[in-house]
Amino acid sequence: MAEYLDVTGSSGTHYRYAGEQLQLSPMGGNYVLIRDLPDGGWEMICAGETENLSRGAPVRKGQATADHGPNVKLYTRLNISSAVRRSELQDIIEAYQPVMNLAES
Repeated sequence: MAEYLDVTGSSGTHYRYAGEQLQLSPMGGNYVLIRDLPDGGWEMICAGETENLSRGAPVRKGQATADHGPNVKLYTRLNISSAVRRSELQDIIEAYQPVMNLAES
């Protein structure tokens, strides 16, 4: 897994996410779940935000793995402000249209 994943929201803003850690922070943040594609690219299957990355992100990764296979990878980004987290989440969802987020709409 790459150490970092850079994603660009629909606004053109760039966000840098860190690769999965052995122990996730209990702080608030955003996360994305991706899976590698055969052509070497990747597909974002879920984007989210949570008050506690160590609790929220692993639950969604488990759901994603069950629905989309074992090669799902988790990337996180610390972000204490809930308003900023929600704004970033919307920006990323608009740009990537992750299948898990679309299914919830």
